Parts: sequence; C-alpha cells; structure tokens
Amino acid sequence: MSIWLFRAGSKGEFENKFLKDNRVYLTWDDLNINLKEFPNKEDLYDLLVEKYNLEKEKTAINWASQIYPIKKVWMLNTEGNE
Repeated sequence: MSIWLFRAGSKGEFENKFLKDNRVYLTWDDLNINLKEFPNKEDLYDLLVEKYNLEKEKTAINWASQIYPIKKVWMLNTEGNE
C-alpha cells in the first residue's frame, strides 16, 4: 500500500480549502497548469525551467519529479470516469 503526504501549503494555510473541496492541489507559486497537457516528465521539466527562470538543472529535475507522479496517479484513478 502506498501513502502520499500532501502539505497544504508551507504552513498549512490551504488545509481548509483541501478539506472543504475534498481535493488536493499543487500550491507552487503561479503554477496554473493542467497536468494532462504534459505527456511526459521532460515536457513538465522544460516548462518549469522557463516559467521560473531556473538556472540550476537539479532544481527543475527535483520539482518535476515531485509533480509528475501526481499526474500518473490521477490518470490511473480517473480512467473511464471523465
């Protein structure tokens, strides 16, 4: 069994919204994207480098590696339900 931990903001400031909406959100600053638009992690990586003007490649790799698995789980859980 897998367990995922989602922090509702750096200080829990989004906890009430998550609970009220019965959803989990990505709360990166200004990250207003639809994960369905990224067929692979590399495309997400490219967007992060451009959007946040990242000079450190490892930062973008780390962020994409945190975000992309959420898409994969969401896609598995919504197959045939859309």
